[in-house]
Amino acid sequence: MMQWRKGWRDLLAHPGRTATVLFALVLGLWGMGTVFVSYVVMHNDLNENFLRTEPAHLVLTSADFGRLDIERVRQLPGVAGAEFRNLTKVRIEIGPDQWIPLWLYSVPDFAASQLAHLNYQRGDAIPPRGTMLVERNGLLIADIDIGRQPRIRIGHEVMTTLVSGVTFDAAQPPSTQESFIYAYVSPQTYADWTGQQTPQRLIIRFADVASANDVEPYQKALTEQLSAWGIRTQTARLPGFEEHPHQWQLNTILFVVFAVGCLMFILSAVLVNQLMKASLAQQVRQIGVMKAIGAQRRQIITLYLMSLLALGAIASTLAIPLAVLCGKAYAQFVSGILNFDVLTAHLPWFTYGVLVASGIGMPILFSLGTVLRGTRISVVSALYDYGVSVPLTLRIQERPARARGPVLLQLAQRNLRRNRQRLGVTLLSMALGVAIFNTGFNVRQSLQTLLDDVATAIGYDVQVVFAQPLAETEARALFTNLENVKTVQSWAGGLGLLQSDALSTESGVGVIALPYDDVMLNLPLVSGKWLSGQPEEVVFNEQALKQFGSPKVGDRLPVTINGDTLLLTLTGVVKQLDLPKIYVDQAYFNQVINHSGDINTLSFQAVDNRYDAVLELKQQIERRLLSSEWPVLYVVSEAERVKVIFDHLNVILSSLIFLSLLVLVVSAIGLASSTSVSVMERTREIGVMRAMGATPTDIFRLLTWEGLLVSLFSIALGLMLSLPLSAHAAEFFGLLMLSEANALSFQFSVSGLWITLLFTVGFGWLASRIPAQGATALSTRDALAYE
Repeated sequence: MMQWRKGWRDLLAHPGRTATVLFALVLGLWGMGTVFVSYVVMHNDLNENFLRTEPAHLVLTSADFGRLDIERVRQLPGVAGAEFRNLTKVRIEIGPDQWIPLWLYSVPDFAASQLAHLNYQRGDAIPPRGTMLVERNGLLIADIDIGRQPRIRIGHEVMTTLVSGVTFDAAQPPSTQESFIYAYVSPQTYADWTGQQTPQRLIIRFADVASANDVEPYQKALTEQLSAWGIRTQTARLPGFEEHPHQWQLNTILFVVFAVGCLMFILSAVLVNQLMKASLAQQVRQIGVMKAIGAQRRQIITLYLMSLLALGAIASTLAIPLAVLCGKAYAQFVSGILNFDVLTAHLPWFTYGVLVASGIGMPILFSLGTVLRGTRISVVSALYDYGVSVPLTLRIQERPARARGPVLLQLAQRNLRRNRQRLGVTLLSMALGVAIFNTGFNVRQSLQTLLDDVATAIGYDVQVVFAQPLAETEARALFTNLENVKTVQSWAGGLGLLQSDALSTESGVGVIALPYDDVMLNLPLVSGKWLSGQPEEVVFNEQALKQFGSPKVGDRLPVTINGDTLLLTLTGVVKQLDLPKIYVDQAYFNQVINHSGDINTLSFQAVDNRYDAVLELKQQIERRLLSSEWPVLYVVSEAERVKVIFDHLNVILSSLIFLSLLVLVVSAIGLASSTSVSVMERTREIGVMRAMGATPTDIFRLLTWEGLLVSLFSIALGLMLSLPLSAHAAEFFGLLMLSEANALSFQFSVSGLWITLLFTVGFGWLASRIPAQGATALSTRDALAYE
């Protein structure tokens, strides 16, 4: 009991310093706990949402499925479920002259589907004939809801339909990030709208498969069996095996925030160690007295551990409820972005155990060495200790009126070097905060530079891709006299954010046939050269190169395009932020395959390419298309495409910058704590300086200079650390979120530098100002009498 009272008195002896460290510990535990709780809630929930839908392992398409008895497929060995689920990609109007892709699914049995289950939300659970259900995330990007009658375009026909209900499809990527809307109708409605009376798409799920490799033998056996039944399959696709399409994004968010949250908590535990060092340094003679009257070292160690235990218990009491609340709120926030339901209603018991153990154990763990060293002192050494005694190196009394800038700066530098270990810990803490904070801005700049390069490489502003080839003269005639159009270029093949099925290789790689000297496309070369107009030339982007087995420039490659096999020479490889694409000269392509010279892509270059002007041009194009009978696959502007990509990544980068700001705050609190301890140790010295003529303003400026120097040194060290950290972070995020072919290159953010400087210097100034004001409040007599 006496040990507890002594521990409490030690904590209350310097309430300001204790409160500062307690605040940092609460902040660190809150940050780490929030991340940990959100991890416990989310790490399985997104994929669990996905798996509960019973997602397909294989998707087959065939024009012969109308003759297939699906029950025979369901009875095949290894088949856990099979269902016809037709899909057509049409377009829906989400606002005046604003059309985006609509993925329209035909669901045979809404009440008892075997695969790809839908979760009822509201309205009709089964859409009546002539109506559709809309996936809930699409409501966030479209002005549609139950009872609304949006227009949809299927082929050349524009019709008005009724939204009768809202459903949740956990297997789909979020509409808010993909700019798609997903809708579900009955087979009768699907046949009425599309004219497809027979099923053409089959989804299958297999039993006892643990990976995509296990699916491939089943795929081969099933394809052979269908062939034996007289069913010729057109395409076979293996979706991502048992993993939500955006699981990578959630994994990245959790990894980043957890790493930064743990660092923040570790820095706060370091501050507790500094507090314990200051307390032991101040109580050396007390330790000697306790030993002299018979106290054992074990008892003294227990006494200081009680103080740490009390500090950790208070921090845990304050921080853990906040961490639980914020962790659940953050999980709900992320689930709203990635469109999944939070399934973890109650936190498991070990979550609270980990938080309590961290809140109480980490301060003890980081300070145990300090306590053991501090209590090792002998009785004689402890009783003869008189605290810190460092002679003044500058004779302030000789020139008190001139104790300004340079003199105070020199004295501040020497004072900082007195305790090199404390200075090193403080500098390293703040430097880590600066490095991580600045890294977030640098990675964002790397992403922005990549997107700017994409915009530079693409010379068109709006692109129209038709679902079927058509005569070039007819296509161009529809868009004569458009405002804000500089030039229009026609291509064969599909381009853009979405992979077009209009023209592709046997392996599904998109084919673009364009004039070899087309100025609309200026993709950076990785190797080789661009098309020169010679026959049999082909250029790959890096994604297509990988899909074709990474051939070398100069290799002759057989490329099958819509049933025709060409022997082409790989002349170059280009960098492109897009799906796998190959490029051939349009004149050669028309000569050997496209004899009619039809095109399916028109690219528009605007005179005024500002964002609003381009969107207005896109709306003009949509109005012209509405009056035509040509089926449109999509209309996309490069500005919108870049925005979609940036929105994918911005959530992660924003989380990184926010958490790194908290790390910087904790490190600034460490500076305040370090300055406070330094002031305590130099209290008598400050009294001597006051007696020798130094004014309170001189003392205040001296301590402020010390804090400012630490901030500046931390900025310099932190910026040096941020360079390799930013390079590795850019590579990591690029590979994880984009692709190996689109790795981010390191870019330095000038605006991020200024923001980092502003926050770091500001925090450093505040961290030194508060202890400095406390130092100047002491009278000379009280300072000289301090022990």
